[in-house]
Amino acid sequence: MHKVARFCALLLVSHLSSAANAACTDFSRPVCRLEALLETDGDLNAVYSKVLGTRSESERGEVRAGQRKWLRSRDQTCELGNLSQRGDWMKVLSSDPDKFNCVYATTRARLDELRKLPTGTLDDLAELTDRRETTFPVSHSSGKWYAEISFLAKGNDQADKEYVQVAVTDGESLAGTQVMQAEMRRLADANGEYVVSLAIDLDNRVVYWGENGQWRGGEPGSVNGIKLNPGKRYSIRVISGRRSITRDLHLGFLRINTGRDAFRYQTPAAYQAFYVPPSNAEEKPPVEWIVPYYQRTAGETLPIWAERYWVWLMSHSRERNPTQDITGDLCGANQNGPVWFLAGGDAKARINRRCTVPQGKYILLPAFAQLMTSRLDAPVPISCTQFESQALAANGSGAIQADFIVLDGQRFDALYDYRPYTPQCVTIRGGRGETVVKDAIFYGTWVMLQPLPPGDHTISFGGELPALNTYRNVTYKIHIE
Repeated sequence: MHKVARFCALLLVSHLSSAANAACTDFSRPVCRLEALLETDGDLNAVYSKVLGTRSESERGEVRAGQRKWLRSRDQTCELGNLSQRGDWMKVLSSDPDKFNCVYATTRARLDELRKLPTGTLDDLAELTDRRETTFPVSHSSGKWYAEISFLAKGNDQADKEYVQVAVTDGESLAGTQVMQAEMRRLADANGEYVVSLAIDLDNRVVYWGENGQWRGGEPGSVNGIKLNPGKRYSIRVISGRRSITRDLHLGFLRINTGRDAFRYQTPAAYQAFYVPPSNAEEKPPVEWIVPYYQRTAGETLPIWAERYWVWLMSHSRERNPTQDITGDLCGANQNGPVWFLAGGDAKARINRRCTVPQGKYILLPAFAQLMTSRLDAPVPISCTQFESQALAANGSGAIQADFIVLDGQRFDALYDYRPYTPQCVTIRGGRGETVVKDAIFYGTWVMLQPLPPGDHTISFGGELPALNTYRNVTYKIHIE
């Protein structure tokens, strides 16, 4: 009831706020100058984020350097001096017509420059699979953790009635907050951002949330947080109500900061960053090796590559099946194309394999993989109709437990988004169109890795399906050359 009351109150406040404000174009008035500054600043952040979101890591460095150079030039040209506090900066500009005119004009000019830069946005988005949710792939079962989820509310064209949920999840339940897009824009800070803070206390099984530096419903340590289930591991989940969240992630409108970047607001006492990459990470940290579940690899989606895993696996004879390999001797067998497949295996075998992978290959990890075929001639016949009517693949996917991957010592085990399955029976075909498996369903957890840096890497993966008494656990010593 409290949640419903808060939700309705947010809608009412947003409606009243929108009705009370008309367009303000008289720049002789300080209030209108302030509004114009906030608007152009929000536009600048939106366009800048869009440009960054469509650049490689090295290209982002060039864009950031160009932006810093422009900021220095603007401050010098407009004689802004040593203004460092955002509030003071806006206050001085809105009260000084000359400084306002200078900053407003140079900002509009910079906007035009950024908008002329080729972004490839449409092409890039075409390579993504639209999804309405995302989960950060790290979970914890104990400790006190902090993270910030930022939305670029100004400059984002989502409809006012759309909502976003920011929560923690154990894979079955959610605990957090929900906010409307219109409310985000109303509460956005001077940078046009709306920031949700999460303080996750897994020692006391409670989560606290705040917006733009203000805790709502109780500060961390109080009795007013949202209770969490005992004995569960939790990660961070963001869900969009109506449209793809992929776009916002890709363009930088949504950012999940677990501690890699400096937090906007003070971390509560005794809490630590939810996930910080290792300090010895070379080109990029292991979390960035994971291809996002909504991103295509070599033009194909993750479910397609999961299907091709079975094609590769069944290209071997029964005697030389890679899942039975305990040394890694078969690791390179029948490997071709842009993706290198690693085989799963029974956890009871404690499999440790060695494998050399050519540089530049993506690597597909089957943390858990299950295939079932219709067998009407079996002692207990089972048909495709039974598979589909019982939603066997969907239920099997949901029943997977403890699926994980470990990349050079970094563990990722909130892999709910990486579980493709076939809702109906399919015929799996090879590269020449030949039938590999007929009348089958499959499900599991597959994770695609970016081409790894040259050298030696250790990769482990596995999972459980207790209902079938099935377990997977494999470790590979990989050499990239």
